[in-house]
Amino acid sequence: MDLHESWVKRVVAVCGEDMAGFDPGSQSVMRFHPEPWRRWNMADPDLSQLLDTFKDGIHRRDLRNLARDLGTARARRVAFIATLLWGAGETNRYYGRHAEALKSADLERILDVSVKQVHGDDLEGAWSTAAAIPGLDFRFFTKWLWLAGVSADLPAPPLVYDRLVRNALERAHWPFDRRRINERRRWVNYCRDAAAVARTLVAQPGAPKVTGEWVEYWLFSGAPGAERL
Repeated sequence: MDLHESWVKRVVAVCGEDMAGFDPGSQSVMRFHPEPWRRWNMADPDLSQLLDTFKDGIHRRDLRNLARDLGTARARRVAFIATLLWGAGETNRYYGRHAEALKSADLERILDVSVKQVHGDDLEGAWSTAAAIPGLDFRFFTKWLWLAGVSADLPAPPLVYDRLVRNALERAHWPFDRRRINERRRWVNYCRDAAAVARTLVAQPGAPKVTGEWVEYWLFSGAPGAERL
């Protein structure tokens, strides 16, 4: 048994019963400050429309609804901007970086290609493509890759990999393989391990119908119980 298989078994055994309490649909609405977004992106009608539509904030289910149709360049761009609003929240310190991303002449191609790569189960390729978005690092672009995979039927869908998730993985003694692999491969391993935890739980009699997103939200919430792993 390798380190990842061992970690999956420990999480299921120690924290599995609690996982049903981390339905990602219960995550709070993410609010944002509209005026700085408008100041930094004054000529962006897609952003303006989103700010008017989601005045009270964006919920994860709003992003899931947007993810149902990514068939046009505008639909992908609107979904991408909504993901930025959701991911940045009220503590955003990166308005300038986000404005740079939205003004990029290559953004349309990047969004198109990354969606196709996710749906083709090429997560490493999608990471490499999304990493070319100017001004953003993986804490933000993995949120886009998560959205891109919402409607795809994948064995291990892409998941958010931000600071809170990484910190919780540390707390949960997850095998980072720091000297052997890069961050891209590490993210793919995390997505696979989260999916494996969910599959193992679902296979148990009377178990909750969870997915890798439940594991992500458990991690985002600080991985309660991880100190026992």
